[in-house]
Amino acid sequence: MSSDSISSQPHYPDLAGKVALVTGGSRGIGAATCRALAANGVMVAVNGRDLTAIDATVEQITAAGGTAMPAAGDVTDENAVRQLRDSVEQTLGPVEILAAFAGGQGAPVPTVQLGADRWRAVLESDLTSVFTTVTAFLPAMIERGGGTIITMSSTAGRRPGGANAAYAAAKAGVVMFTRHLANEVGAHGVRVNCLAPSAVLNDRMRQFILMDHRCHPRPDRRESDRMTSVERPSRQTTGGPPLGILAVVFTALFLGGVIVSTAMAGAAFPSPFGSSAGILAYFHDHRKAVEVGAFLQFAASVPMAIFAATVSARLHNLGIRAPGATIALVGGTLAAAMLTFCALFSWVLSRPEVLTEPAALRALHYLAFVTGGPGHVVFLGLLVAGIAVPGWLAGLLPRPLAFTGLAIALLAEVCTLTLLVSGAAILLPIARFTALAWLIATGFLLPRTRIKMQSSKDTLT
Repeated sequence: MSSDSISSQPHYPDLAGKVALVTGGSRGIGAATCRALAANGVMVAVNGRDLTAIDATVEQITAAGGTAMPAAGDVTDENAVRQLRDSVEQTLGPVEILAAFAGGQGAPVPTVQLGADRWRAVLESDLTSVFTTVTAFLPAMIERGGGTIITMSSTAGRRPGGANAAYAAAKAGVVMFTRHLANEVGAHGVRVNCLAPSAVLNDRMRQFILMDHRCHPRPDRRESDRMTSVERPSRQTTGGPPLGILAVVFTALFLGGVIVSTAMAGAAFPSPFGSSAGILAYFHDHRKAVEVGAFLQFAASVPMAIFAATVSARLHNLGIRAPGATIALVGGTLAAAMLTFCALFSWVLSRPEVLTEPAALRALHYLAFVTGGPGHVVFLGLLVAGIAVPGWLAGLLPRPLAFTGLAIALLAEVCTLTLLVSGAAILLPIARFTALAWLIATGFLLPRTRIKMQSSKDTLT
């Protein structure tokens, strides 16, 4: 985050007027935190050991109209932390927000080369410093009945990685210390949370990468691949096949099957609730129409299944972790499967061998109806619901479109009544064709990527 980007910070009015101390606040995440707090009206004490870096952060804040004070000190020393506390509270007032971020000696070192002195030094800077800082400010927070404490761990403290063993152990200790403390002081109104970021491209990381490039040159690495600036091209996922095109294709194939078979036969595919004589006559006289309709329905099931898989992956890529993405996948897959079964049963109905067995023909006709009718439509409604709900809650779709999808999904589920009341079959084409139209619209409107606020990204880096 650059020094002139403080004004672009997200705004949280409830922070205005509070006092915060950020240990390790002169560089990296700590400095970015100081700027973000100051941009929200917090009076910030910037702690660190490098007076030049501390002053630079304080100057950035004050130049942007914020309030900050330098608070140099070694937070591994209990006496130094108590003096720091007294100085900050005399100048700014009681500390209500404590960010214990000091530390950061995670450079890779083989464990056999760490040595006892290095081990103790890392634990002091990354674990003991958290304890001494928190215990210096915690009693006053408990007495006042409120306060916020944020500690800084790392992904190295949660799973093995490239950091050295001492750093990993210290950061794991911070996680458990934070959990224990939160359980202990929550009843006193003190909120305790822990951050555990992965690698962040701050000054220290940039220096480490440059050193690694110099110490371990790679002939196959192009000059343009070397770390020369903060900006790195980000990988963008393609999001799979175009959803709108897939929806148009399977809708066109399905409608084609209905229209072509109807045109060839001169009559619509019969309802199983009609007269047996009329049903038998239809299949006997229009075998080719039934065969072509079955072929096009079978063809429609393929892009529908691809649509279900693609939209589920798209929702996951957009950050949807709720069941909606899975519901869409299951609903779309089963809708495609039901359409497949309907097409296969219909194809069998076009075989001359079946026409001589009225009982078998009637049974296959019922199977074609129940799979291609309520079976297909009900699961098509699940597909719509699985997209509409997260699309509404996450703001991925226009609200009117999302609400329309919910209404269509509800209507599709009501079609289950067809299995009990034959008259409910009138709902099937209404639910089916509105769902198909909705999927086409959604396929073109559902974004491939979620737009991220640059200011939020800057705050984290």
